[in-house]
Order: sequence, then structure tokens, then C-alpha cells
Amino acid sequence: MDDQKWRDVWDETRAALMALEDSAQVVSKLEREALVTLHASTLSEGITKTLEMMKGTLEEVRTQTHAADSQLGAAVDALTFDILLRKNASP
Repeated sequence: MDDQKWRDVWDETRAALMALEDSAQVVSKLEREALVTLHASTLSEGITKTLEMMKGTLEEVRTQTHAADSQLGAAVDALTFDILLRKNASP
């Protein structure tokens, strides 16, 4: 082969390698974007589950508070009734 053919082959090979490098960079960028999307989705799911657990816990606390409030109200009513009975029973 003469020098011109070698230069042509060299130029074509170099251009092909540059195109391949560009393609590899595009693929790498797309893979990074896919990982970021996956991580964001996983994080979002985790936050959603945590909020659901917190909401459930809040509902449990409300239920327990309501039950304790009802018990306390009943105890106050019983004490009040007992005091009134004692006052009426005393001469």
C-alpha cells in the first residue's frame, strides 16, 4: 500500500474509533440516568411506605388517646357520682 492509502485507512479508523467513543459516552450517560431514575423511584417508594407507617401509627395513637380519654371520663364520672352519693348519705 502506498502512503495515501495508509492515511485514508488511518483517517477512517480514527473516525470510526471517535464515533465508537461518542457512542460509548452516550450509552454511559443513559446508564447513569437510568440508575438515577431507579434510585429516585426506590427513594420515593421508601418515603411513601414510611409516611404510610407514620399515618398508621398516628391513627393508633389517636385511637389509644381516645380510649384513654373515655376511660378517664368514666373514672371522673364514677368519682363524681360516688362523692354525690356520700354527700346525700351523710346526715
